[in-house]
Amino acid sequence: MTIAEQLHRQGRRKGLEAGIKKGFRKGRIDTLRSLLIFKFKTLGARYEARLRAASPEEIDRYLQRLLTADSLAKVFKD
Repeated sequence: MTIAEQLHRQGRRKGLEAGIKKGFRKGRIDTLRSLLIFKFKTLGARYEARLRAASPEEIDRYLQRLLTADSLAKVFKD
C-alpha cells in the first residue's frame, strides 16, 4: 500500500469517526428536545439555543434533571 493510500484510508477513518460522534450528539439532543417538549409543552428560543450549544456533559446533566424538574428553568439551571 502506498503512502497516499494509507493517508487516504486514515483520513476516511477519521472522517467516519467524526461523523458518528456528530450523529450521536445530534441524536441525544433531538431526544432531549423531544422529552422536554413532551413534559413542558414548549421549548422557547432561549432554551433551544442552550440545548444546541450544550457540551456532552451538559446534555447529561439536562437529561438527569429532566426526571425531577418542574420547569424548563430548573432543567437548564447553572
